[in-house]
Amino acid sequence: QLTLQSGNSLLAAKGSYTVHGPVQMEVAAKNFPAKDLMQVTGQSQVQIDAPLDFMAELNGTSDAIEADVSAQLQSGTINGVGFTNAFALLNIRDGMIALNQAYIARDPYKITASGTIPVQALSGGRSDESMDVTVKLDHAGLDALTFLTPVVTQASGDIEGSVNLQGTLANPQITGNIGVQDGTIQFRDVSNPLQHIRANVAFQGNHASVTGTAVMDKKKAKWPGGISLDGKVAWDGWKLTSYEGSLTANHIWLDCPYYKGPLDAGIHIAQKEDMPVVSGTIQVQNAMLDIPLAFSDTTVDLPLGLDLNVTLGDKVRLYNPSLYDLMVHGTVHFQGTLEQPMSSGYFEATKGSIQYLDTKFRLAQAKASFTENGTFLPYLDVEGMSRVGQYDVFLTLRGPADQMDMILRSDPPLTKAQIASLITLRNGGNKQQSSSMDGEDVNKLLGSGLRMTLNSLGITQALENTLSLDMLTVTNGSLNLNDKNTDLSRNYYNIEMGKYLFNDFMVTAAFGLNHDDNRFGVQYHVGNRFNLNAWKSEDDSFAGAFYKYSF
Repeated sequence: QLTLQSGNSLLAAKGSYTVHGPVQMEVAAKNFPAKDLMQVTGQSQVQIDAPLDFMAELNGTSDAIEADVSAQLQSGTINGVGFTNAFALLNIRDGMIALNQAYIARDPYKITASGTIPVQALSGGRSDESMDVTVKLDHAGLDALTFLTPVVTQASGDIEGSVNLQGTLANPQITGNIGVQDGTIQFRDVSNPLQHIRANVAFQGNHASVTGTAVMDKKKAKWPGGISLDGKVAWDGWKLTSYEGSLTANHIWLDCPYYKGPLDAGIHIAQKEDMPVVSGTIQVQNAMLDIPLAFSDTTVDLPLGLDLNVTLGDKVRLYNPSLYDLMVHGTVHFQGTLEQPMSSGYFEATKGSIQYLDTKFRLAQAKASFTENGTFLPYLDVEGMSRVGQYDVFLTLRGPADQMDMILRSDPPLTKAQIASLITLRNGGNKQQSSSMDGEDVNKLLGSGLRMTLNSLGITQALENTLSLDMLTVTNGSLNLNDKNTDLSRNYYNIEMGKYLFNDFMVTAAFGLNHDDNRFGVQYHVGNRFNLNAWKSEDDSFAGAFYKYSF
């Protein structure tokens, strides 16, 4: 008789055991660490971390054990996946385990099993003896996905079906079906759920097929976009021999932080040259996109081949309120692997704007060329122009996306430092630089901070989107160009906006933020050096021309 106790764990045994002889023993445990038992029995493939209660009655001989066992696991994990409890009632005779009743549960879900399996399965060995185990899903649902991955925030829909394991451990044969009839999955950061999910996995011996359909679209869409999935997989023993699958997205409406609009795609995955290869097309139109700021060209250590076309068609808007607002189009073909991609093609923008130092630059041209092997990042060639006061400021970005050269120039010419001061403080490009700030500089710096604050609150972006503005900025000083009261007006702050009715002709409006002055007007740029201005306020008006001459 033997009794071992550690804390609240107890292991007790009584009876007799003879090597190559008769065995008659009873063994029991209470709150015994299952992981310790797995180490003693030499199990390494399955990691169980949970308190174990069991009772076993052993008979026969040490070479041919006969046993009647009941065991229960309390809350814990199996290979890192949590469960609520598990139970098994089994008998061992003639080298076979008769699994009379067994289940594992994670409230409110339960998987039950019954049948026979060779004893050698406990030691990881393989046997030519046949097995026959039926596994059923009871009270199972898609909402279990919320426990398994943080990507799924909500899910519903019953999972039904059962599978039967036959053949041998060396060559298992699986038959049966598992399916969902009407499921819903809500993904994190995606507004529209995947709805009306109908899916089925059919096991047919040493191969299986997967089919499924679902819809994803805006609420009450008359013709909702859909997704369909088809795939198959085959195995020989414990080795996967082949697999392939196709995913088709037909005008689904995707609404997430980096994509808003319809999406069409036809993606195929299959095994080629000892690695999976993803091929097909992705087509985007009438959509708004943003590029995550965390996007990088970090090498991905995943053996995956590529043969993928991405096409940006009509009315595709690349938009980030702090960086860019571009209408883009083009096609890029990605080949090679994730580790060593080979890309060709380009995306191009002919209309829009880019932001730099809180200043909007009207786009002259923008092209992202995918010509470099070994990287997903394009070579950029971007040019834009902004009018600040009486200056035309030009911005050029050129080079690889992660190592771009930036060029700032102006007409009339200013130094780069003067241009930065001009577009940051709106100080008219004063060429007399000082190492210290005077009161006027402080007021202009406060105006710049006010602009950034309004940007961070989304106020300027909301106005730009609602009114389709080409110019929106915060300035300081009087809105009346004839105002001589500079000591007072230097503390004034204004919001100024403009909209081009056609090339070089802009309608403008300006409103005081901390005073009552308002102004409406027009600007016409005749050329780089000559423009016409006119404006009207409640108390005054102005009409005139400006000519710039450098000497």
